[in-house]
Amino acid sequence: MPFDYRLERIMKIAESEQKSLEAQYQDLYDRLESVARTLIHLLDDKKQFQKKLEGSMKQPTSIESMKLQLSEIDRTDQRITRQTVLYQQLKTNLEKFRTVLQEKSIEVKKYEKIKSRQMAVYHHDQVKKDMKQMDEIAMLRTASSRS
Repeated sequence: MPFDYRLERIMKIAESEQKSLEAQYQDLYDRLESVARTLIHLLDDKKQFQKKLEGSMKQPTSIESMKLQLSEIDRTDQRITRQTVLYQQLKTNLEKFRTVLQEKSIEVKKYEKIKSRQMAVYHHDQVKKDMKQMDEIAMLRTASSRS
C-alpha cells in the first residue's frame, strides 16, 4: 500500500497560491524598478535643465527664454513629485506583499514538514510490518521443518 498524504490537496493549493503570489510579487517589483528608473531619469533631466539655466544666466538672454526654462524645471519637479508618490505607494504595497508571501511560504513548509513526518512514520510502520511477516514466515518454516 503506497503512502497516502491526507493533506496533499491542501498542500498543492497552498503551493499554487504561493507560486501565484510570487508571480504577482515579481510583477510589482518590476513596476517598482521601472518607476525608480523613471524617477532617476527625471532627476537627471532636472539637473540638466538647471545647468542650462545657470549657463544662460551668465550670458545675455531674453526673459521669455528664462521663463520657458523655469517652467520646464517646474514641470519636471511636478513629474518628480508624482513619480515619488507612486514609488512610495508601490514600495509600501511591495512590503505588504512580501509579508503575505512569507506567510504563504511558511504555510507550505509546514505542510511539507507534516508530510515528511507522516512519511517517516509510514516507512517505520512498513518496516515493522515487514519484520513481523518475516518472523511469521520463519516460524512457519521452522514449524514445517520439524514435522
